[in-house]
Amino acid sequence: MLNFILFLMLSISPATQPEQLFVASDSLFSRNGIIILAHRDGWRFHPGDDLSWADPDFDDSDWMFYKPAGLTEPIPDSLWNGYGWFRYRFAADSSAYSKVTHLYFFTRGAAEVYLDGKLLNRFGTFSNDIKSEKRYNPNYKPLPPMAIQSGDSHVLAVRYSYHKGERYKKILGENAGIFGFSIGLATDHSNQRRISERNITQAFVYILATMLLLITLLHVFMYVLFPSERSNLYISVLAFLLFIHIISSYIYLFFELDILQSVLFRHIPFIVLFLAALSMFPITISSMFNQRIRLVHKVLIWLFPVFALANFLLAGFGNPSVIITVAYILGVIVFTSQALIKAFRTKQRGVWIITVSFLGLIIVTVTWVFYYTYTRDFRNEIHAVLSYLIYGAIPLGLTAFMATRFRDLYKNLEQKVQERTLMLNQSLENLRSTQSQLIQSEKMASLGELTAGIAHEIQNPLNFVNNFAEVSGEMVDEAEQELAGGNGQMAKEILADIRQNLEKIHQHGKRADAIVKGMLQHSRTSTGQKEPTDINVLADEYLRLSYHGLRAKDKSFNASFETHFDSDLPKVEVVPQDIGRLLLNLINNAFFAVSERQKSETPTGSKTPSGLDDYNPAVTISTKNLGDRIEISVKDNGSGIPDEVKDKIFQPFFTTKPTGQGTGLGLSLSYEIVKAHGGEIKVESAEGAGTEFIIVLPK
Repeated sequence: MLNFILFLMLSISPATQPEQLFVASDSLFSRNGIIILAHRDGWRFHPGDDLSWADPDFDDSDWMFYKPAGLTEPIPDSLWNGYGWFRYRFAADSSAYSKVTHLYFFTRGAAEVYLDGKLLNRFGTFSNDIKSEKRYNPNYKPLPPMAIQSGDSHVLAVRYSYHKGERYKKILGENAGIFGFSIGLATDHSNQRRISERNITQAFVYILATMLLLITLLHVFMYVLFPSERSNLYISVLAFLLFIHIISSYIYLFFELDILQSVLFRHIPFIVLFLAALSMFPITISSMFNQRIRLVHKVLIWLFPVFALANFLLAGFGNPSVIITVAYILGVIVFTSQALIKAFRTKQRGVWIITVSFLGLIIVTVTWVFYYTYTRDFRNEIHAVLSYLIYGAIPLGLTAFMATRFRDLYKNLEQKVQERTLMLNQSLENLRSTQSQLIQSEKMASLGELTAGIAHEIQNPLNFVNNFAEVSGEMVDEAEQELAGGNGQMAKEILADIRQNLEKIHQHGKRADAIVKGMLQHSRTSTGQKEPTDINVLADEYLRLSYHGLRAKDKSFNASFETHFDSDLPKVEVVPQDIGRLLLNLINNAFFAVSERQKSETPTGSKTPSGLDDYNPAVTISTKNLGDRIEISVKDNGSGIPDEVKDKIFQPFFTTKPTGQGTGLGLSLSYEIVKAHGGEIKVESAEGAGTEFIIVLPK
């Protein structure tokens, strides 16, 4: 019964063909150096598996005739259980046999090829079990070598399995590829060419992918630095989409893929990612030139890749229709052209760079289409160069444009920096002028405080001068009377007293002169010239002047002051005017501190039972010889300085005095004076206990 069914199936198989021997000759080689045997008559097929069928002497006369290439003659389901054997007889004449060095083979399944009974090569892993079969990835694989003799008859036997062929055909349709296999004779030149094509393709992928990835990273970095330039973000997205597109298109160089995986991981990303990348082009250009794209344009641009993917799914993973692709490309061209024309009308800088890259893309793409249509060859150097230009024209053009924009931005920034520098210089000059005015105001303020003290101090020697001058005048009259009376001895005594009065007048005159000179020295600008100075005398003088100045301003103020001067203190090389201002600032602050505490702690009219105030304000100045240095201390028993402001007291314009009573420059100038003399100043203070400023100056 089984034999009858088999006979019936064979009887309805493709028509029998007369037995014939194919003879290969030089004229039958294609320009690629290949003679395809898979499409020629004479192939026999038998389902099942038996290694004896590789024997060239095996009788296959009862096998059915069937060509292994293409889907035009599908093997009936009743005869195809996923595997079987194909046999073919051929020969080569004297013009061809020496050229045949390799076997050309292409398949999506798994196969073992035998020549004259000897295993020539394995492609994948043949198996009669679907789980054990490992299909072959034919892309760019080296061709197996072979040797044939002229005039001899040879037998090719192919042990072939492709369990999922029918399933892939139903799912993928025309994209299913070759259901069977393609086999032929190839020259050494053809094999070398195939290896060269693989190397060219790999170099193309590595170079282009690296370039696109670098462009992506560059613009991401620029977007992070300048978030306002959203064009960098769009360019990075465009370049990254092209990068993924290239990787997905040539993923078979790195992984073994069957036909279904190839469609899922190559064909779909190839189309969708490329369309998505092109979608970014008009949006990027509009962003570069600060143009707004209408909502309808955005929707159409982003719908094209989605529509292409839907077409994949609905058409059985077939390629998107020509109408969709052409419409999409035209839409991108129209939107891009509108953006460029608008940019030209508004005279945007650098628009010519984008225009050249856009027109170059169109020209190169048209050239590539014509070249491929004519040659049907996409694995040579010309194809690689054209592909580089197609994929690189837009990203490189956009990057070149952004480079010119950043160049202009740099120039503008440089100009702005120069303008701001001029403004800052002007502001600095104004600040210096204001600072000089403030310093002068501080000097005048301290001079005003000195005025009352000076008036008090100068009053004493003037009173002595006036009194002794008046008394001396009376004594002159007495001396004249004594001389007139002949009492010469008495007249001499009177003249001696007059001489003493004149010496005292001279002494107090010099005292008044010193006070006036000190006042003038304090008010005039410092020359910066250091002079040997008696610090004890300077400190004592400014202590008294400061105290009497405060007394003149506030009659109710009263404080005790003490001096503890080191008698061994030598004269020190300093600028007298500057050290005088330093001492005056510190002494004024000390008297102000004790005055404020006196006002806060002793209410007006409040007396202790003994008749004394509760608080006794006191200021002490002391000097000390430290060997190679001297120390000056100004101490008060005021309220002290809070810890939170100790670090700020030497900052310019910082003051703890009430508004209108201090400029905030006194301690700042004092700090600068000490530093200018190579010394140091420090403060020791405790709230409620008082403050001590300690100045250390080198001799």
